[in-house]
Amino acid sequence: EDIFYSKKISLSILAIALAVWSIAFWYGGRKKWELLGIGSQTVSPSSQSVAYEEKLKESQNDPLIKYNLAYFYYRQNRFEEAEKLLLEILRSSRLDAELIQKVSYNLGNSLFRLSENTENSQQAIELLQRSLDQYQTVIVNEREQQNHASPYIETDQDAKINYTVVKNRIKILVDQLEEEKENQLR
Repeated sequence: EDIFYSKKISLSILAIALAVWSIAFWYGGRKKWELLGIGSQTVSPSSQSVAYEEKLKESQNDPLIKYNLAYFYYRQNRFEEAEKLLLEILRSSRLDAELIQKVSYNLGNSLFRLSENTENSQQAIELLQRSLDQYQTVIVNEREQQNHASPYIETDQDAKINYTVVKNRIKILVDQLEEEKENQLR
C-alpha cells in the first residue's frame, strides 16, 4: 500500500512538473518566435510583411512589431526598409538588452547588404563602416553583460565573424579606391 501511495505521489509530481514545463516552453517559445519574427512557415514573407504592416498601423510604437516587419523586409531583400525600421527601434526608449542586441546585429546585416547593392565604392565603404559600428555595439554590449554574469559565456560569434568580414571588405574597397586614384594620376 505504501509503494502504491508513493508511486501515486511521484506520478502526480511528475504530471505537475510536466504541465509547468509545457506552459513555460509554450510561453517562452512563443515569445522567442515573436521576437525573432518567425511565423507560420507556410506563409510567404510578403504576406507576413503585409500582416505586420497592418499590425503596425494599430500599434505604431511597438518595437516587436517593427522588428518582425524588418525581419520580413530583410527576407524580401528590402534592406532600406528594414534599416529604417531597425533605426526607429534603436531610437525607441522601450528596449531591453536582448532586443537591442538583435536589432543592432540585424541592422549591421542590412547595412552590409545595402553596401553590396551600391555601385559607388565610397558609399559602400560608408555603409560598411556603419555596419561595422553595429557589430561592434553587439560585441561591446555582450562583453558588458558578461561582466555582470558568468565569465564563461562567450560573446556573439556571428557578430565577431561579421565584424571581421566587414573590416576586410572595407580594406578591399579602400585599396581598390587607392589603386583607381593611382591609375588616374598616371
